[in-house]
Amino acid sequence: QKAQEMYASALELDPEFVPAHMALGRIYNLEKKPEEALNEYEAALKADPKHAPAIIAKVSILLQQKRVDEAITFTQSVLKNDPRNARVISLLASLYWLSKEPRKAEEQFQRALKVDEGFAPARFNLARLAVADRREGEAIAHLQRILKDHPGQVPAALLLAGLHTRQARYDQAIWVLETAIQAGPPIPDLTLQLADLYLKKGRYDDALAKLAPLLAG
Repeated sequence: QKAQEMYASALELDPEFVPAHMALGRIYNLEKKPEEALNEYEAALKADPKHAPAIIAKVSILLQQKRVDEAITFTQSVLKNDPRNARVISLLASLYWLSKEPRKAEEQFQRALKVDEGFAPARFNLARLAVADRREGEAIAHLQRILKDHPGQVPAALLLAGLHTRQARYDQAIWVLETAIQAGPPIPDLTLQLADLYLKKGRYDDALAKLAPLLAG
């Protein structure tokens, strides 16, 4: 209650103070008052139409209420004023995917990459769409590009290793996981999958060496 009053007081002094609108929106959301939260996020966007947290927060509220079409229309309107925003383009793509329109989703993820070819979330989702369509070569190309730019990107490493494993390309899968592990902090999912691959290759000592720290913990 005190926090609510504090932010309300701040808005009396400056009705366009975006952080206060965002804070009140989060409070209303926690209190299960979605319409009040939505009003605050819209006020934040009126003050700053390109404010990314407010865009995402508004879409989140609309999705909570299963208003997917409204979320799509809103995101499209944001892009009219900011057409080269790769994050918002990817958000629109995700909404199309949620609406079971994979072709439209794919078009938007590709559009995001035209804006920023290094934008990993769009490329990863294109890989997932390609896997769903059984376009393995295309998926592998996307995942390899992600791991070239971000060697420790766990979801990309796991998916690429999984694709190789499915085709019994164990050495390639092992290389992917070893490289990802070397690039970042220890991740149990990577370690477990790598140990399983060592077992498939008959490398029992290597598997035990990988599992030992996990078992000790």
